[in-house]
This record gives sequence, structure tokens and C-alpha cells, in this order.
Amino acid sequence: MVTFLRVLISLLCSIVLLALFKFFHKFWWVPMRINRVMSSQRIRGPPYSFIYGNMKEISIMIKQSMSFPMDISHDIFPEIQPHFDSWLHIYG
Repeated sequence: MVTFLRVLISLLCSIVLLALFKFFHKFWWVPMRINRVMSSQRIRGPPYSFIYGNMKEISIMIKQSMSFPMDISHDIFPEIQPHFDSWLHIYG
């Protein structure tokens, strides 16, 4: 019974450690690696924030662009994806 309990506890600990590793790999290590590679090529961009990325900034820009009616024009890119348009003008 005691060995079964030890095996169960060690299995649970290894699952938790694996989940933590996957979490930090996906939400911290990969974005920082991409940022480092892009900056080594002198490609700038908006700063990364942990877990959410740039979603807060993107949602604010989308709400602002959707708050007023669209003009009758074929240039709808700044209306549909204002964050890309803004970053294109800022970062090139």
C-alpha cells in the first residue's frame, strides 16, 4: 500500500512538473526566443507581455476603430485590423 501511494505521488508530481514546463515553454520561452531572433535581424515590434501578449492593446484598437462608422472606401484594412496598420506605420 505504501509503495502504491509513493508511485501515485511521484506520478502526480511528474505530471505537474511536465505541465509547468509546457506552460512556460509556450508562454515564455518561445515568445522570448522569437523576440531575440527578430531583434538580431533588427526587426522591431511591440513589446511582449507575459501570457496575454498584445491582446489588450489589440482589443483597445479594435474597439476604437469599430466605435465610428466606416467610410465608403475600398481601404478597409485600417478598419478591420487597426493594430497591423498602426504597427506598420510605427515599426515599418
